[in-house]
Amino acid sequence: MEGLIERAVRSSFLAEVPEPALASLLERSIVVDVPKSSVLYRSGDPPRLALIVDGLVRVYLAEPAGTREVTVRYARRGDVMGVTLLGTGGPPLRVQLGVQALSSTRLLFFDVASVRALARGDARVAGLLGDQASRDAQALLAEVADVAFGTVRQRLARHLLDVATVARGGESPIVHLTQQELADAVGTARQVVTRALDDLRLEGILAPERGQVRLLDTERLFAEVEGLASYGTRLPDPADPSTQTRVPLPVGRSSSAPPDGARTG
Repeated sequence: MEGLIERAVRSSFLAEVPEPALASLLERSIVVDVPKSSVLYRSGDPPRLALIVDGLVRVYLAEPAGTREVTVRYARRGDVMGVTLLGTGGPPLRVQLGVQALSSTRLLFFDVASVRALARGDARVAGLLGDQASRDAQALLAEVADVAFGTVRQRLARHLLDVATVARGGESPIVHLTQQELADAVGTARQVVTRALDDLRLEGILAPERGQVRLLDTERLFAEVEGLASYGTRLPDPADPSTQTRVPLPVGRSSSAPPDGARTG
C-alpha cells in the first residue's frame, strides 16, 4: 500500500482487519478512476465492495420511473461502499438504489467472493463487516427521519454543509452542485430548492452562482441543521484528518460522532 490508498485504508474500518487477511484482500483488489457523474452501481447489478480512495460519492434512492431521487448517503476517502450488499436473500427493493460519483473519484474495488469467503472463515472479519453494516443502517434510518420530519430548508442546509469544500486563500466554502443536483439530493422539485436558496440568499447566508453555491455564513447553516437526526453523523469530525477540506464545525459545537471511531460517511 502507498500514498492515498494507504491513507484511505488506515482511515477505514479495514484498518482493524488482521494484517494477513487485509494483505490477501488488497492483493485481489483493483484501482479504478471514474469521472464525475459516473454511475457506479444500480439495482440489479452484481454486489460490489469498494473503498473510496479519493473523491466524493453519493448513494441515492429513486422512484421506479426515475422521476424523483433522494440522496441517502455521501461517501469520501476512507468510506467503504457496498457492505450491506454482501448478504444474500430478502425481498427485492421496490425503489431503485444507485451510487454516483459527484467528483472525479478513485476507488479500490475488492473481490466480493474473496471477502465473503474470508468472512466465513474469520469471525473477526465477519464481526467488522457486521458492525459496519449496522452503522450504515443506522445512518440510513437517520436520513429517513430527516426526510420525514425535517423541513426542505433544514435538509438543504445539511446537504450544503456535507458536500462543501473549503476554498483556498480564506475564501468562502463552495458547493459544486447545480440546483437540480441539490434538488435530487434533498428529494424535492428544483423549483422548491430554488425558492429555499433564494430565501437563504436574501438572509445573507449563501450566494448561488452558476453551477455552484458559495456559503457565506456557515455558522447560521449549522444552526439550521442541529435538530436533524443525522446531525453529528454526517458532519465533519475535527479529529479526522480526512475531513480537513470540509467546512469546520463552529466553535462550541460538537460533532457528536458515534462511539468507537465509527464512520458513517
